[in-house]
Amino acid sequence: IAYILHVDADGGTLVLNSTVLPRLSAGKQASAYAMTNDGKYLTGYSEMNQGNEATIWYQDDTGGWAIKSLGALKNSNPKNAFGTGIAYNNDTSVGLLMVVGNSNTVQEDSEAFVWKGNANATTAEEDTEEVGYFYDLEYILTKTGAGEASGFGSSWVLKAANGLSDDGRRIVGWGVNPEQGKEAYVVTGFPGGELNLTGEG
Repeated sequence: IAYILHVDADGGTLVLNSTVLPRLSAGKQASAYAMTNDGKYLTGYSEMNQGNEATIWYQDDTGGWAIKSLGALKNSNPKNAFGTGIAYNNDTSVGLLMVVGNSNTVQEDSEAFVWKGNANATTAEEDTEEVGYFYDLEYILTKTGAGEASGFGSSWVLKAANGLSDDGRRIVGWGVNPEQGKEAYVVTGFPGGELNLTGEG
């Protein structure tokens, strides 16, 4: 069960409210892992018939909580994706929100991803506005040259993105180096400009 706790100050008295969040229609379980600093948007996962999909929750016009599937890096089933960090997007030309996490792919059981888009946009609106993209973080770093410039190279596998800063410009997680050792990493300057990748064993 995914839920959110909210504390209201009512006349000096703290009131604790707990809300069970919705699941995707075919799922039996869900979990929320992170929220924006104002608590308006959450991310995590919800189960589907063939695995788990990364999701975001947001409050709709009625004040209730709604859920949106972000999908996974792997298009075919079974899917296994989890959103682990969420923030407002610093590049406002590509949607309101930015989510990071990990997802299975055709090649790997887990790789770090970045999603950018709007919580309540339909697929058609996302296509029109050119928002709602779901990318492999390692692919972005390779295409921009940040991975090579940082001495990591394409033989690394970034297995997961575990969190990001409130401004969306720093992403942290872990990966596997060419010797199969686990390394912590931080990406700074996202999504461009002074983009840099730094790791520590």
